[in-house]
Amino acid sequence: MFELRVREWLESDYLHYLGRVARRVAYTYHLSDADVPDLYQELCLALWKAGPERMVNATWVFHTANHRAIELYNRQRRAGRFAAVVGAEGLDPEVSSDPEKALLVRARADRLPRVLRRFYRLRFQEGYTQRELMQRAHLTRGSIRGLERECFRRLQGRCQI
Repeated sequence: MFELRVREWLESDYLHYLGRVARRVAYTYHLSDADVPDLYQELCLALWKAGPERMVNATWVFHTANHRAIELYNRQRRAGRFAAVVGAEGLDPEVSSDPEKALLVRARADRLPRVLRRFYRLRFQEGYTQRELMQRAHLTRGSIRGLERECFRRLQGRCQI
């Protein structure tokens, strides 16, 4: 496998290779054609974050594309699962088209414990990603997933609040 500096990946004709990798990985994870540009952008961003002088080979690029595709797939799957609670607009009652569901979610969100209420606001209303919450709140990914599950469970009404 050949290695190039990140700068060379981003400033050369190898950008077409990144596009092909993004398309292939998106197909592998059954992502739509509309997701390929997002995956391509995530891949370019990952390269840029690695630093301009870092030596990167094609295997690193492919593995990074795989990881980004998995994150994108999981985000879409989670969005579909949460959309079942209040509709396609997500968990933000301010943008829900169904006023009855919006009122129900808002009432349940107001009764969440303080920590979950703050997490709900950051994750679902302000749209922070898991990675951003890890950096901002100094939480592990497992803790964030647990908080997501608990918010989801309580907002669905599966437990007494």
